[in-house]
Amino acid sequence: MSFSQDVKSELALLTDLSDCCMKAEAYGMLLFGKYYSLTRIGLLTENKNVANAYSLFCRECCKVKPRQTKTKAGNYSLSLSSAADITQVMKTFGQSKQNVTLRINRANFEDDCCYASFLRGVFLSCGTIADPMKNYHLEFVIPFMKLTNDFATLLGDIGLTPKIVQRGNSYVVYFKDSENIEDFLTLIGAASSSLELMGVKMMKDVRNKINRKINFETANISRTVNASMAQIAAIEKIEKNRDENGYYNSHFLVTGEKFTIRNEHELYCAGHLMEAAVAYYEATGKKLLLDIRCKYADYIEKAFVKEKTAKFVTPGHPEIELALVKMYEVTGEKRYLDLSKFFVDNHGDNDVDGLVYNGCRITYNQDECAVRDRETAEGHCVRALYLFCAMADIAYYYDDKELFAAAERCFENIVNKRMYITGATGSTCHGES
Repeated sequence: MSFSQDVKSELALLTDLSDCCMKAEAYGMLLFGKYYSLTRIGLLTENKNVANAYSLFCRECCKVKPRQTKTKAGNYSLSLSSAADITQVMKTFGQSKQNVTLRINRANFEDDCCYASFLRGVFLSCGTIADPMKNYHLEFVIPFMKLTNDFATLLGDIGLTPKIVQRGNSYVVYFKDSENIEDFLTLIGAASSSLELMGVKMMKDVRNKINRKINFETANISRTVNASMAQIAAIEKIEKNRDENGYYNSHFLVTGEKFTIRNEHELYCAGHLMEAAVAYYEATGKKLLLDIRCKYADYIEKAFVKEKTAKFVTPGHPEIELALVKMYEVTGEKRYLDLSKFFVDNHGDNDVDGLVYNGCRITYNQDECAVRDRETAEGHCVRALYLFCAMADIAYYYDDKELFAAAERCFENIVNKRMYITGATGSTCHGES
């Protein structure tokens, strides 16, 4: 059975109607049936449920019983041909032998609900709908121009936007867009069919998005290959130019001032490249860059914790703390987590780092107090947020309730006292503070 016949079967079984709605639906079915004249009133349909509904409405509303036969093609033919039956139908719908017009008589709609019932009857008689898997198309084939115009006007009055075209000796009122079709099916009570159409539409939308994505990826495959080659070349360059300790920062490799100037973003850059190594490993499964950064992290641990040869204790710009946590998560090496904890624990709690930076107060680098004593968010907002995120990570992994409480205080202070309605933080344009 076609989708159109499925819809009609669903609608034809809706027979538990109020008297006014049953009359309106009967009016739609009879007026838009194959015949509606002083000599014959009838319907031709291939759907048994529609035929049964037509017979029911004739009996219940018009008190007449149509003659039903089956054609050689297997269709159901229902007709009223006696003068008495035709007169009874005309009388039911406010017409007479002297006044039979093929126009829609809205006096047959007693309430707003009757319009939907009438449209349901029209669809059962002369409507068809295409399988939404193929295309979106719903149409009504009507042989009379004035009746066609009346019908299109009625559809427009309830908010739909049909189109009209002439096909041979008939007129076609149709919809080609899924939204109008969904609204029409829902209006006339074909809820299951409307949901099925929506499901097909969603599936098509997903399929189209997938196709667009595939086409996009295919069209840009050369860019992807070139980018991959550039990444590999960059990693190989880092491997080639790092020193014997695994250290890599081109500026300090040239100046020879490794770990001597706290606020020159040395560890900040190291942290970002560590995060890049983790992301590259997780995306590709390749460990070359990760292994390079692991050796660098080991050297940082040696310089800052084991031998303490570095000229400062904690980064001027936090970031490496988060990166070391990610290094621990991907490698399982706890010494990276311990190194992150070392930087967090000592931030603002040592005798080396609390120096003025470019004329700013020590709050600029969050150096005015130990992290566990912190009550508010102060200073450079980017540095502060990196530090507070690291505090939360370390508090989680070490079950450090004191550190967690400090991180929570900072969070509450940022949300309630430091945040704009846009979600941005920072109080001045100077120094990203």
